[in-house]
Amino acid sequence: MLQSFREQSGKWFIKVLFGAIIASFVVWGIGDIIRGYGQNRSLAKVGGHAISYEQYATTLQQEVSRIQQAIKERVTPAQLQQLGLYQQVLDQLINQSVLEQELERSKLTVSDSLVRNQVHAIPAFQQGGIFNRQLFDELLRNNGLSERAFLKDIKQSLLGQQLIAPLTIGMALPTFYQDVLFKALNEKKVFSVVMIPSDKIKLTHAPTAADLKLHYTKHKDTYAIPEFRSVTLVLIKAKSLLAQIPVSEDDIKQEYEKQAGQFTKPEKRAVKSLTYATQEQALEASKLVNAGQPLELVARNIKGGKLDDLGVVEKSGLPEIAADVVCGLELGKSSEPIDTGFGHVIYQVTKIVPETQQPLGEVRAQIQENLRLQKFGDSLTNLRNKIEDSLAGGEKLEDVVKANQLSTEVVPAFNQKGQTKDGKPAFATLPMLVVKQIVEQAFGLGEGNQSPVIEADSENCFVLQVNKIDAPYTPEFEKIQSLVEKDWVAESKNDAAAQLAQSVVQQVKSLSDLARLASQHGLTIMVNQPLSRADFASAKKDKETDLQKNLNPDLLAKALQLPLNQAAYGLTADGKGLAVIMLQRVEPFKPDLEKKKKFSELLKDMIEKDIMAVLLQKFRTHFKVSIDQELMKQVTQDAG
Repeated sequence: MLQSFREQSGKWFIKVLFGAIIASFVVWGIGDIIRGYGQNRSLAKVGGHAISYEQYATTLQQEVSRIQQAIKERVTPAQLQQLGLYQQVLDQLINQSVLEQELERSKLTVSDSLVRNQVHAIPAFQQGGIFNRQLFDELLRNNGLSERAFLKDIKQSLLGQQLIAPLTIGMALPTFYQDVLFKALNEKKVFSVVMIPSDKIKLTHAPTAADLKLHYTKHKDTYAIPEFRSVTLVLIKAKSLLAQIPVSEDDIKQEYEKQAGQFTKPEKRAVKSLTYATQEQALEASKLVNAGQPLELVARNIKGGKLDDLGVVEKSGLPEIAADVVCGLELGKSSEPIDTGFGHVIYQVTKIVPETQQPLGEVRAQIQENLRLQKFGDSLTNLRNKIEDSLAGGEKLEDVVKANQLSTEVVPAFNQKGQTKDGKPAFATLPMLVVKQIVEQAFGLGEGNQSPVIEADSENCFVLQVNKIDAPYTPEFEKIQSLVEKDWVAESKNDAAAQLAQSVVQQVKSLSDLARLASQHGLTIMVNQPLSRADFASAKKDKETDLQKNLNPDLLAKALQLPLNQAAYGLTADGKGLAVIMLQRVEPFKPDLEKKKKFSELLKDMIEKDIMAVLLQKFRTHFKVSIDQELMKQVTQDAG
């Protein structure tokens, strides 16, 4: 799940991740589990380096923030534990450390021009196929990335490429085998399919009483009625609890004054830039600009320059290396050429918008919400303690609910699947994770007992009381005889359909045989059904072929192995019948050069990843990795 959110640009080791970077977890976030202990201890030691607790906590925050942005909802520490994120983050930091130390030991270097060329080649920073500095700055700014840190990451990635490149030379699969594999994956096979729906089968005799009793005895477990439990549920919504937290006008005013700097709109400047590839050109242009020539005229006179209007921007919207200089310029003045790593740039300020203070009225709601969030953790803890202390003291749940101005819901009997006796979901409006925990609590308590207050996810807490337990039982045959008969008929039809499918497979020697037998038994036949192994491997619902929609994957896997004039049979996709499938023809293969190129890159990528995994394991052994297991255990236990 987690890896699916990672995007790559260029080689696998060029990590260009665009996601939110550090989030503040004030509502059931992970803040509570990464403070209060461990700040002065190293979580792991890797050779001569130590991975600090603070470094681990920051990286963990970044990962969680990225996940939350991707799935559009908050995640709880317990969910992160289930995902194995705590260990994954530690492994990520250890691998990063051993790689950095190996690169340092190897004395590898990368030139600034190579770094620049790599950045210029990233499609995300291009407009019309050409690197766009303004787009680069905007994307980094919007995603909370500093230019310096980003360029360092690119440099480390290129160093990693140097490290692995000698090991991957000649490691590509020979072209002949690539072609064979590519063809096997992408050539289209065309099938004919005979559908045998079980409900269309006509049985030769009705079941006797002995048949039904035998069926009942053989399948007695399937007629067992599971245990059902009814509960009183107290659901505590985070939003409702937040809304109840009082915030006075004096508190708002004090916070406004305390955080005045946050409500100041910084100075903005309208900025133009003129970029040259060489310092000599930039210096020549700078002389003309200082002599009073407009930037536009200089760009025409000194060829090779790129004139850009950066618009009205804050200091944070400017390249890090040039920000102080530009913000120190007087109105109408221009800077000396600055080497930004992407060329030599002259900046000119054409307008200055002074900083302004937002009035209290504009930010009152924001301050009120922030104050409530600050108090939320204590409010939740106090409420939890009050509820649990009251219940432990013998108070009735309804009295505790009333005293704390909460609401209850009496949930009708449900089983361990969270379904009512008529098969409907008992908690249709709640997320599955919350339902799972409610069911676990309900079936782990005795009749009349209450659960503790459970933080189910970032938006829901609950406490429940088991009102009644209906023990499991198996109805007597006489009471469900009609249901047994219905099941006997369905099973008999399924068996007959399987026998018919097997008989057809044994008889057919050609497509004409298949068509004749289908007609003889009044069955539906589908012809010209194409499928490739690449189609079969695709998990995208919107790209499924008719065969994938109608047939079970096991049958499709058999079909792709069939030679001409042979058939196979198996279940339909919905399990309500059988199907016989026969290879009709293999379409002439038309290689797609673009797909072939991507396929070759994928194979090379797979080899590189495997080699890097082996290398990292070797480096971990060389640099002697040790982990503070006690501290790591404390992190994960507190998370759960």
